[in-house]
Amino acid sequence: MREVNELIDKIEIIQKKKLFVKSPKIKKAFDYQKTQEKYYGRELDNLTKKIKESFLTRQIQESSPTFKKFREINKLIQQKSPQSLEKSKILLKDLYKNIPEAPKKLMKFKLPLIPKVIEPEVKSNLTEAEMCYNNNCYRSVLMLCAKILEIALHRKYYDITNKDMLEKAPDLTLGNLIKRIKAEGFHFDPGLSNQISLINQLRIHSVHKKQIPLEPSRDQALATIHYTLDTLKRLFK
Repeated sequence: MREVNELIDKIEIIQKKKLFVKSPKIKKAFDYQKTQEKYYGRELDNLTKKIKESFLTRQIQESSPTFKKFREINKLIQQKSPQSLEKSKILLKDLYKNIPEAPKKLMKFKLPLIPKVIEPEVKSNLTEAEMCYNNNCYRSVLMLCAKILEIALHRKYYDITNKDMLEKAPDLTLGNLIKRIKAEGFHFDPGLSNQISLINQLRIHSVHKKQIPLEPSRDQALATIHYTLDTLKRLFK
């Protein structure tokens, strides 16, 4: 927990600098020592407040042993004596080991308006991509997003030509699908075709053997989902 580590660091700085942070009175206009003591005294107060807020965010109840233990530590910190700060530092390090992890925030993505006929299949793939993202399976996210675009582009071609390419050429790549649609007079603005191309390239590099395999990051996977949803929105606006 970051705030607990920060509090331990601040106490160690106070000890290293030999500051006396218990309500220092600044008598001179430029008393550097006293100014530092006042600053670090405020930092201790701010961090203890942040820790309490973080406990509640992590659903650590005030009646829990962890919260009670921190309350006792806070009493020591508020004394702000060298002895009480040393003792609180030791107790904070022990407390840190026993703080439960924050509950993981699960991402949810909203499907834009698309033709009803492809909505169930697209929604199914998006739900699976969502699950993969929330479980750190980022390569799978890229593949599923590319699959969603394939479904959408096949539908777009059918809307323009009234011909079902899924029957005649089900294995068409995203690049070839775009070429076929352009040949029928549909205009892809550069941003849209670039988005589709980027998602396709990420998918290719994640599934095909390369000298340097692609290990998608969490941010790349998230951006790919957003690009995919934006592409759907713009294809069928």
